[in-house]
This record gives sequence, structure tokens and C-alpha cells, in this order.
Amino acid sequence: MRSRAANYDVLVAASTGSARPAGLGQSMLAAAKLMIAVTVNWAASGV
Repeated sequence: MRSRAANYDVLVAASTGSARPAGLGQSMLAAAKLMIAVTVNWAASGV
């Protein structure tokens, strides 16, 4: 789970072309999107 979050952070940094930390609001929104994606993937996997 942690490594998946780290990979997501790397992808976001690469896609935005910036390695600087996002603002608090943006980071919270990114975390919410990540949680939704992980939940959907977990539910779809049927585990």
C-alpha cells in the first residue's frame, strides 16, 4: 500500500513536471483520489 502511494506521488510529480510538494489542499485532494482509486481497485479485484 505504501509503495503504491509512493509510486502515485512519483507519477503525479512527473506528470506535473514538478517535484515540489503541493499545497495542503492539493495534497489532500490527491490523497482522496488515491484512496478512491485504491478502494475501486480492491473492490474490483474481489479480494
